[in-house]
Amino acid sequence: MSRILLILCLLALAAGAPAQKMYKWVDKDGNVQYTDTPPPPGAKTEKTMTAPKPVPGQPKTAATKPKSVAEQDAEFRKRQVEEAEARAKQDKTAAQDEQAKAQCITAKSNLTQLESGVRVAKYDANGERYFLEDEDRPKAIEEARRAVDSWCNPPPTK
Repeated sequence: MSRILLILCLLALAAGAPAQKMYKWVDKDGNVQYTDTPPPPGAKTEKTMTAPKPVPGQPKTAATKPKSVAEQDAEFRKRQVEEAEARAKQDKTAAQDEQAKAQCITAKSNLTQLESGVRVAKYDANGERYFLEDEDRPKAIEEARRAVDSWCNPPPTK
């Protein structure tokens, strides 16, 4: 009995299903929807589509031919690599953004300190401490402003 049922099921599948109707429509939010049921009343645009029927004797195209397990596995691995690369790129961008924020805060702090008029100590190449002279302060303020502009207002990236 179960063999007969199995054979009947296989014959039903082999007979092929008629072309299935698909509906394309735009919902109230402007999103395009693809469904196998008719769109609700009030859909902005609608279009009925049917899947093409296979021509007997003609080889199946790549679009209709089922993929082998090896092909599916290769595609899966490719998607995994692409996702890992995208995550790495996103992490690198986030790290660069954090570094830029820190540099911006430091540049603003330096500018505020220079504009306040307090004595500013700096270190030379030998590690010796010296104080910024009053005549050097305007040049240092201008450099600090350029640093604030470059770190806090970077040019737009493409």
